[in-house]
Amino acid sequence: GGSKFTVVFQKNLNHWANGATHGMFNISLGMVKSSKVEPNSFMHLASVPDTNTPSLWVYTQDVMIPKKTIGTGVLQVVYVTDNSKAPAKFYQCADIMVH
Repeated sequence: GGSKFTVVFQKNLNHWANGATHGMFNISLGMVKSSKVEPNSFMHLASVPDTNTPSLWVYTQDVMIPKKTIGTGVLQVVYVTDNSKAPAKFYQCADIMVH
């Protein structure tokens, strides 16, 4: 259980490539402890497949914030391109407060 939350994010540049594999957007949440978020502490909330949508496309994805998650955190969306002609990953982050 937990609370439903809608994440809105933008694909800044389309790196979708024709082929057997396609990238994805991984949505995670890391909570602040002792004034920082440990890189390995992020909880995976959802994955959204990359499709051949144009640059600047806005995505929405519902996620479930776990029940006992309270405090300051970092919401992270990682665009995993899976395209050898593009950088492997792009990061978008937002500071959030969970009540």
